[in-house]
Amino acid sequence: FAILGMYLLGNAGRGGMIDDRVNFETFGSSMFVLFFSLTGENWPSVLHDLLAQGKWGAIPYFIAFISIAFFILLNLFLAVILDRFTETRRMEEYRLTPPDFAIFSSKWAEYDPKATLLIPATALEQLIVNLPTPLGVKGMGFTRLEKFRMLQSLCLDGYGAECVV
Repeated sequence: FAILGMYLLGNAGRGGMIDDRVNFETFGSSMFVLFFSLTGENWPSVLHDLLAQGKWGAIPYFIAFISIAFFILLNLFLAVILDRFTETRRMEEYRLTPPDFAIFSSKWAEYDPKATLLIPATALEQLIVNLPTPLGVKGMGFTRLEKFRMLQSLCLDGYGAECVV
């Protein structure tokens, strides 16, 4: 749009809002006018001054630029909101509830009957396999290899993982 503005409106004379900074003579000043217009900062005055000089191409130029730019910004804004909403919703799926803690405690007790708060790393695979989501993978249909890779990602000894902390 800056180059198109230079082509259509670059020879507009000074006066009113059009001055040394606000003009279409160079690429930089064209970009400045477009940014200026995008923020809504008095762009109708620039359009008025261009029309006063007989630059009728300014009407479709500004209408197209403002429409497209606001459309893109609106879509960007909506994309950010929807992304945050999706992420929040995904996190809600994995939210731990008191029943999740109760199930975890009972399963842990099977591997730690003396309540030492420790289980061998090799027992962790069975613990995770026997826990339902969100703490385990029971019922998710993972293959043994997928389970092994998941355990590797936890950086536990005995699973051949090279972890950087």
